[in-house]
Amino acid sequence: MSPSRRQIFELQLDILLSICESQALCKDLGGGHTFEFVEGSIPCPPAPGLAKIFSRQTEYYAFFTDFATTFRTALDDLEKYLQEEGSFDGVIGFSQGACLAASLMIRHAQKQPPQSIFRCAVFICGIEPWNVSEGRNYNVAMDGEVIQVPTATIYGSKDYQWGEASLALSRLCNSESKEIYDHGRAHEMPRPSELTSGMARTIRKVIDRALYMH
Repeated sequence: MSPSRRQIFELQLDILLSICESQALCKDLGGGHTFEFVEGSIPCPPAPGLAKIFSRQTEYYAFFTDFATTFRTALDDLEKYLQEEGSFDGVIGFSQGACLAASLMIRHAQKQPPQSIFRCAVFICGIEPWNVSEGRNYNVAMDGEVIQVPTATIYGSKDYQWGEASLALSRLCNSESKEIYDHGRAHEMPRPSELTSGMARTIRKVIDRALYMH
């Protein structure tokens, strides 16, 4: 059996949930919520560090491998999944998952009238969202703050490859309803409790804000 992106993210999220519950920082995020995990389907090399966690496994999966073809397919598949399985109050995405979720949220927001598919979103070590219609990354200079629901951007200042992309994603979010947390590490879900606690507090603010707005 090989680890899917779902299994990997479940492991990462379990770390966060255990801290939330033990410190009562985010009760709603723990036992008060249910989670569904959407898996990638494209075989890919493991990200740095994952091979140490799943040392006996050899196959890993991505949502997409390029923006020209596989990204559009992944975006359409995610939209279909939400239509068939929804509705969902919020979304938590890590890396590619954050990019995919944000891209779909923006595509819906640009419809007339604007549509919001989630009440809040948490982007962890996210990558800049992609505009499939125009073949480019969304950016605040051209598109403005196109994600209006409450959001949390969680990134690591030592993520030298994707850290700036995470901040670029954050700039697309409403400046009055977003939170940003730097866990100080690389492209990862950190394990030390003091960092996970900071992430939990950030997510709690976003959930509370979404509840207040609705």
